[in-house]
Amino acid sequence: MSQGNIIVTLQWRDYPKFCRTSNAYLYNAIDRLQSVSPQLTEQDIRFLILVLLDLPAKEIASIMSLSQNSISNKKTRTAQKLGTIAADLRETIICIILKTNQK
Repeated sequence: MSQGNIIVTLQWRDYPKFCRTSNAYLYNAIDRLQSVSPQLTEQDIRFLILVLLDLPAKEIASIMSLSQNSISNKKTRTAQKLGTIAADLRETIICIILKTNQK
């Protein structure tokens, strides 16, 4: 791994800490995403935060213990829950967080 990369390992037992940390540093991103789309699961939220962090699909797959094909499918399904397409998912996440942050 090249210098400057961070290895992230998330386990389900870490999810509450992950939520607190993400909310603290990312404008309450988890709360804001859940308010826009209450049907998002914990796994969806964890995935969306990793997308927001602009991690490549290969790294997201490794972190979530999924195949890259599964990540592609998850991106499509999660984007649908937010009313967007997979290609616009990260931008949509940013817009949700910033739009809600302006209120």
